[in-house]
Amino acid sequence: MRFLERFTTVTKVLIAGAALASVLTACKRNDNYEDLQASGIAMIHASPDAPSLDFIVDNTRANQREFKLDSAIHYLAAYPGTRRFGVTNRGSSTFLAQNNYSLTPGKFYSAFVINKLSNIDLLVTEDKLVAPASGKARVRFINLSPDAAALDLTITGREGKLATAKAFKEIADFADIDPGEGLTLEIAESANPAVKATRPTVSLSAGKVYTIWAKGLKSSTADSTKLGISMMLNSNQ
Repeated sequence: MRFLERFTTVTKVLIAGAALASVLTACKRNDNYEDLQASGIAMIHASPDAPSLDFIVDNTRANQREFKLDSAIHYLAAYPGTRRFGVTNRGSSTFLAQNNYSLTPGKFYSAFVINKLSNIDLLVTEDKLVAPASGKARVRFINLSPDAAALDLTITGREGKLATAKAFKEIADFADIDPGEGLTLEIAESANPAVKATRPTVSLSAGKVYTIWAKGLKSSTADSTKLGISMMLNSNQ
């Protein structure tokens, strides 16, 4: 069976952009999510050695463009209930990984494609996009490096850590922090304070919500797959 016969276009299962706008508009502090009839889904390619992929929702290809390492598809609206998420090689109809997930109306989720290609998997998180306190940015950290030890995340020159001792697939809660420009993010193993990777010139703006994750492989020296730091903007409140 050819690919286009197996998987339909994105518009037949995912709700149109207008429905998503209503979901995002309602993402404010103290809003009642129960009245909404759509769920928001973001998809992120974080498998360090996987090629370009297709992200499948039920029988629908969600990505219309190339979905490669560090690609992020921002929130699409989808019907709530039990949905099948999966990934295939680009243009293929054979699943590399798939599973069913329950989506609640009015809630947001991120689906990360994780682990090495030989053991590729999905990690789906609920994104609690509560607006940060006045004058603050809101961030969380996820360790998505398959061979790294438990990791800490810090900002150079600031006291305290944004996250501590997060093992592979562990997710820190969203937390409010002081915003800033030209920041440098650092990750280190919890058992070894030596910095393993940095990301310079980062801007974290007041009123915005971010996800930061450790990517790549500790064992790799190639620029494309070595241990590093990625981030995405979840919401501009």
